[in-house]
Amino acid sequence: MKNKKGFTLVELLVVVVILGIITGLSIPLIRNIQQSNQDREYSTYMDSLKYSAKLYVDSYGEDLFGRHRSGCAIISYRDLVDKGLLKDIMIDETSCNTDKTFVKVVKIDNKYSYVSSVGCGRVDDTGNVSLDVIYPKNGVSGSEICNIDSALIMNIVANPSTDSSITKKSQGIKVTISSNTGINNNMKVYYGFSHTKDSNVIDDKWIELPVTIPGIAAQKKKILEGDVIEIETEFLRTPIGVTGDLYLVLQVEKLENLYTDSWSSTASDNNLLFFGPYKVDNTKPKFNDSTVISSENEYNSINPKLNLKVTDEQYSSADDLRMCISYDEDNCSTKKKDFTDNSKYEKYDANKVLPKIQDNYDSSTHTIYVTVADAAGNYEKAQFQYRIARKWTLTYNSNGGNACDPSSKSFTFNDWEKNLTWGDLCTPTRSSYIFLGWNTNANGSGTDVTKDTAVTSDLTVYGKWKQPYKYIGHVTSTKKDPCRRPIITIEDKVQNVSKGHMGSCGLVVSANRFTHPPVEYSGFGILTPWQDKWGIYATEANIYYTLNEPTSDVSKMIPLSVYEWYILDSINMYIYKIEPVQTPPGMEYVGEVHTITTYINHGNWAQWSSGLMMIDNIKNEKKTDWACYGTSQPITKGLNYTGFGVIVTGGKRSYDAKCDLGNYKLYATTSNMYYSSRATSNESDLHSLTSDGVMWGHKDNRKYFIYRRKN
Repeated sequence: MKNKKGFTLVELLVVVVILGIITGLSIPLIRNIQQSNQDREYSTYMDSLKYSAKLYVDSYGEDLFGRHRSGCAIISYRDLVDKGLLKDIMIDETSCNTDKTFVKVVKIDNKYSYVSSVGCGRVDDTGNVSLDVIYPKNGVSGSEICNIDSALIMNIVANPSTDSSITKKSQGIKVTISSNTGINNNMKVYYGFSHTKDSNVIDDKWIELPVTIPGIAAQKKKILEGDVIEIETEFLRTPIGVTGDLYLVLQVEKLENLYTDSWSSTASDNNLLFFGPYKVDNTKPKFNDSTVISSENEYNSINPKLNLKVTDEQYSSADDLRMCISYDEDNCSTKKKDFTDNSKYEKYDANKVLPKIQDNYDSSTHTIYVTVADAAGNYEKAQFQYRIARKWTLTYNSNGGNACDPSSKSFTFNDWEKNLTWGDLCTPTRSSYIFLGWNTNANGSGTDVTKDTAVTSDLTVYGKWKQPYKYIGHVTSTKKDPCRRPIITIEDKVQNVSKGHMGSCGLVVSANRFTHPPVEYSGFGILTPWQDKWGIYATEANIYYTLNEPTSDVSKMIPLSVYEWYILDSINMYIYKIEPVQTPPGMEYVGEVHTITTYINHGNWAQWSSGLMMIDNIKNEKKTDWACYGTSQPITKGLNYTGFGVIVTGGKRSYDAKCDLGNYKLYATTSNMYYSSRATSNESDLHSLTSDGVMWGHKDNRKYFIYRRKN
């Protein structure tokens, strides 16, 4: 069997594409052929028109031109058909029976020129012709001024004939005079410009119309070739500097054709022709009380803001105005073509916020140049002085402390108008240090900067710090002789305790009372033992201690009230004084309550020695009660200070050892009082102190720091 193969899909697609290309190329060719055939048919018909018109002139020429040696007449389609000289074209139901089908005939020296026009179209059911085709396409030149009833009609036109929508500084107008029968070179036509339609031209200035008229022979040759004679002026410019609506006025004193037939026109008034109005504007925009201000209310920003009041007294509204802005140098072009260039000029905006003059605030003065132009090209320039505000910045360097947030503060202000101070400054923190303020040098040797320091320059300020404690003593004791006394080291000077000792070591007896007077130093004291203990206590506010090792970490220091140890114990104590200069925000430190209690017992005698220490306004005041000795009378003793007080309540005195002891009570005497067991700058460490107070036993040692909330 033989294999029978068909076309593949690809092959079929290729064939379809090729056929499409051939069709696409052939359609324009077919249309061109059809158009060419149609053009030939209409050209033949136009020749028929011209031939028929010649027959018409031969028979009826005298009726057209009379005795005139020259003239122009139109022979219409209807005239030729009525005389039996022409038939309709009737191609594919097309008729040329329209007013666009005619022959223009011009007579010169008994010679004639013929120019045909054909206007044809489809005939509808009512017999009317829908005009589809005109040959020649641009019509027949001069036909509008060719009339069988007039020996001579010349056409005088201005271009543009009016211009009321566009405003210019100067208008240019061309005047054209056209004639089918030529123009005589004896022409006398003058022009001028007037604000109204009359002969009152500006400055009473009439100017002869500047035209060049061809020679007679050249004109006749062109006429017999079917052309129209036209002469045209150059641009006639409106007067310089004049503003308003203007009319072009032509005064025709003499205007004839080649055969001295005079021009006449029903449109003229006393041989005057008027064209216009033309809008011309030579009035500049005007700056009225205009300024440049700041885009910020408080200071002169680096972004100035326009405050313009520009008016244009003629045709331009604010929407028609354009403006150009430049800084410190006038770079605004005054060429009219640039006024509409968006890269150089922009739409007028009386309150526009301008671009930045510069990036920094340095109190510098700048000149701002503003050019405003109207639609006609008139412009006006203005310049304004603008001074930028000053910006000073204070930058914090905490110098070892926690960084401030924010890390700086700035003031931007018109420094020529007012003076400023830096105001509240950041208060950084640093572990185990007291913040003393800010200084212009890192080592604190510069100028201190506070909230009242004047803002006069950029500043970098450094935190000033001091450790919040002072090392004031070192107490040691060792296990040896029961009479061994502690060794006291104060500011690196060793001193031995020489007062007070146990009986076998030489107890001091005076006035039948056992005494053990303390040995006191700056900030602390040593209680000599009665039985088997030594004691160390604070004599001033804010005394702290550490055992065994010294420290610079305030958080490891322990408040000192009374610390006791047995005479045979070893002791190694470091003593410090902390300055409570930091208080919680909104608080003030007002005092300290400090009790020291020791017990003395000998035979039938029992004695509690209770020292009460109050600190008010950094003034030490020491009170000591012998709370229970030799009497059974109740004790009520109150000590009142600024905002707080301490009272010894209850208790009685007796001659036996069963003394009914009283209590201490710390209470508030004013509102907003607080207490803490240690000096602090953290409000969370505080407890509210009320009139009910805080109680502790007569034998207890206590220490309280008192604060008051500021109003």
